[in-house]
Amino acid sequence: EWILYRAEFTPWRAQAAKGGVLRFGAIRGNGEIWLDGKLIAEKVDPAPAPVVVPLPAAQGSRVLTVLVRSAADGRLGLGGSVRVMPPTLP
Repeated sequence: EWILYRAEFTPWRAQAAKGGVLRFGAIRGNGEIWLDGKLIAEKVDPAPAPVVVPLPAAQGSRVLTVLVRSAADGRLGLGGSVRVMPPTLP
């Protein structure tokens, strides 16, 4: 019913200093996005959709955890890539 994705990453210098955005190609199912142990976003619609979340500025290694709960059809997960981007890019 639930799946957990976890990644540790170090943002580029500009994102570490000024912040940025996390861009998920798509998330299927309801979800929670946690960064460094803090809930930063929730996805409440189980339909597959892209998700864009602000990435607060911080130095050093970051831990990203994504919890996804299956939709009514039982499907869940990530689609596409997950990228750390500058805040000004579309």
